[in-house]
Amino acid sequence: MGAFIGSLPRTAGALVLAGPPGAGKTTLLKAGVALAGEHRITVLGTAPTWNEVAGAAARTLFVIDTATDQIRATVPVGRGATSVAAP
Repeated sequence: MGAFIGSLPRTAGALVLAGPPGAGKTTLLKAGVALAGEHRITVLGTAPTWNEVAGAAARTLFVIDTATDQIRATVPVGRGATSVAAP
């Protein structure tokens, strides 16, 4: 991260950190912000608002509810399955 920050031109730029959960993206981001500050580079950041997070959770629950309803409609009662547990 230090080599990357040190090589940045003094113009606008962007850094994208991508990877699976637990890969260390947040740790790298925090280290990068600290190093950028040491190099007097301005860092702009953003994070989702609570409403955006809650909206994503609500959409996920809607998809689960819809899928559960579809599963219930296809499970034949009396063939070993009498109900499908709702989330």
